[in-house]
Amino acid sequence: MANKLKELFEGEKEEKIYGTIRFEDLESCKKFKDILDKSFSDGKIEKVKGAKSIEFALMDGENYYPIETSEMIKDLYVGPSVEYIDFPLQIEGRKDTIQFIKIQQKGYCEIQTRNKAVVDIIAQIFMDQQKIKFTYKTHIENAVDLNSLIWEYKKALAFVNRLFIKEENIPEREELVSSFERAIRYFKRLRELEKVLNIHISPSAITREQDEDYLVEKLYFLLVKGEKIRSNGRLNFIDKVEISNMKEGEEIFGTYIGITDCILFENKFRIYTVNCIFNAIISKIEETNDGRKVYFKDTDFKPMYHSYSGFLSKEKAESELKEILSKKREYETAKGFTDYLAEFVNES
Repeated sequence: MANKLKELFEGEKEEKIYGTIRFEDLESCKKFKDILDKSFSDGKIEKVKGAKSIEFALMDGENYYPIETSEMIKDLYVGPSVEYIDFPLQIEGRKDTIQFIKIQQKGYCEIQTRNKAVVDIIAQIFMDQQKIKFTYKTHIENAVDLNSLIWEYKKALAFVNRLFIKEENIPEREELVSSFERAIRYFKRLRELEKVLNIHISPSAITREQDEDYLVEKLYFLLVKGEKIRSNGRLNFIDKVEISNMKEGEEIFGTYIGITDCILFENKFRIYTVNCIFNAIISKIEETNDGRKVYFKDTDFKPMYHSYSGFLSKEKAESELKEILSKKREYETAKGFTDYLAEFVNES
């Protein structure tokens, strides 16, 4: 007699695996059917109650070959059909992939990123309607460092560009692409600042500290770009003045070094600012035990303002102050902080 089981595994016949679930009662069986429909339509794993035993078997035509029977079921879950796929990408001449879970659901196919993605993507593809519903959530804390954070955002951007046709000028696509591009540029600025300050900026710290953007951008302009920043802040007075030839009503060009202790994403450091005061008019001079106290005012025609630069060492700030007269024009014509920020908005 021929070995039918051997023929089944070694031959070219189609193999089919069947499962039989036996329930404690008819009501549990009916609920199981409802759970199957719900799991398939919602794309979620559901728990099954009331299952008594499960039997698996191979079928070859009319032949039936039991594989395994389990009569002690602790928990039973059912879910939609799942397939693991790697989506290939080409980014800046480098090949990479995004790992997805593909779930076939009623009326559409859903793909979702796996393995604690930095950018968690869910795309629902409705083939009959030729429609794609795209959603994503960011988990910056899953990135190891700023380099990996930037790269993961670049991968998400590359996927969006592959998924949507650029020539169709879809407003939602343009907004999505712009959002990723802005984030990538911001993380790059953080990386440059990290290098200049010689600190480590943890992606998890970026998530916890939501109000650091203002300080990040200001430090970037001062320490990375070496820009001078104009502020409309006024100088009300200075005390302990030892200069004797000052007169009321006289306009002065004032300079001084300021010290600021900063905390950026859990990193502490000190910066020194070289400040230049413009359009300050001496309004009053008071004699005190510590020296003179000088008050200032300005006019509507020439409002007072000051411009400043930033340095990481006192020595460099003092060196800048010594050369301040030769650089006066740079400070006098410096742009305001919001003007610099506008340049980021206009970046392509």
